[in-house]
Formats: sequence, C-alpha cells, structure tokens
Amino acid sequence: MLQAVLNALVLMTVAFYTVGDFWSAACLVYAEVVIVATLRVAQKLNAHTWISTVILLVSASLFFIQFYIEAQIAGISNANIYKIFGVFISSPLTYLVLFYAAWSNFAQFMIFGSVTSYNRSAGK
Repeated sequence: MLQAVLNALVLMTVAFYTVGDFWSAACLVYAEVVIVATLRVAQKLNAHTWISTVILLVSASLFFIQFYIEAQIAGISNANIYKIFGVFISSPLTYLVLFYAAWSNFAQFMIFGSVTSYNRSAGK
C-alpha cells in the first residue's frame, strides 16, 4: 500500500510540474501507469520465457498504438487533441519522465522487497 501511494505521488508530481498542458500531463501519467504496471508484473513474475517477454512488450506498446488512433479520431472534432500525439512523442521531456518513473519503480521494488524479506527473516 505504501509503495502504491509513493508511486502515485511521484507520478503525479513529476508529470504535472514538468508538463504545462493538462492533456499532455494526463497522457503522460497514463503512459507512466502502463509502464509501471508492466514493469511490476515483470518483476513479480521472475520466470520469463520469450513468449511472456513478447506479451509484456506488446501490452505496453498497445497503449501508444491506442493513443495514436484515439488522437486521430478525436482530432476530427477537436483540433487541440489531434496534435497531442506528435507533441507527446517528440518531446524529450516525455522520455525523461518515463525513464524516471521506470527507475523509481525499480528502486522502490528493491527497497520494499529488501524490507519485506528482512521482516520475514526477523519473524515480524
């Protein structure tokens, strides 16, 4: 529970304070959630085959495909949303924030995992 709250705090703070536009920040938060959830599944299920690795990569990339299609469809009625995918993908800040979210999730997994294993070995 504490890790989920910490992840949410990091994701929302980084996204909304680095990106000025609300739509871009919301898309960035959703992309972070998709990547963090995929990494969490990969970390929890540590026995992977090539099929499970492909499934994890496809599930994360389906977000970007859906995002592109949705931006094209929504762009018919709203010109501001039509341009959001290009702005989102072309911004170096997007990749920096996504990398930071993945790294912070991995660091939290290592910290909370070692605390949990220490508590189990100490009999707490």
